[in-house]
Amino acid sequence: MALTPEKKPVAAQRMVADRWTLNLASAGWTPISDFFLENYHRLPSPLKYSEAMFIIHVMQHKWDKAAPYPSFGLIAKRMGVSAEAVRLLARSLDKKGYLYRQKRVAQTNKFYFDGLFAALEKLKADLAIEEMNAKRLQELADRSFTPPMRPEMVAAGG
Repeated sequence: MALTPEKKPVAAQRMVADRWTLNLASAGWTPISDFFLENYHRLPSPLKYSEAMFIIHVMQHKWDKAAPYPSFGLIAKRMGVSAEAVRLLARSLDKKGYLYRQKRVAQTNKFYFDGLFAALEKLKADLAIEEMNAKRLQELADRSFTPPMRPEMVAAGG
């Protein structure tokens, strides 16, 4: 008996091929945090879309906790820009504190995004606090406040 879409396990409902196409998904896919996609422009030092795209391209080479190490040339080719443009993006992210590049002799750089991850985590916590405070303020505003009656008003019947 086939499972209906409503009864499929969550993982089966979220297949990459169902979101794109089987043919496109067969070429591979890159998991990217929705929070990153929705908030990279809200960071203390906001990212430009080209910097965000650079990060996504580098993350295409991150399979676990280890630092990815694609070449500038490969990233440049995939982004359709020059290797120098990619180096400038990396330098900009480095200056913003979001990227640390471990330069290696006769090997490609390793890219560490610990600064970016920390900034995103802090932003997420700050936004959660803002949301909680806004809810509290709204709850206070929604409560109907009736001032207590003075004893002489109670004795007089209102």
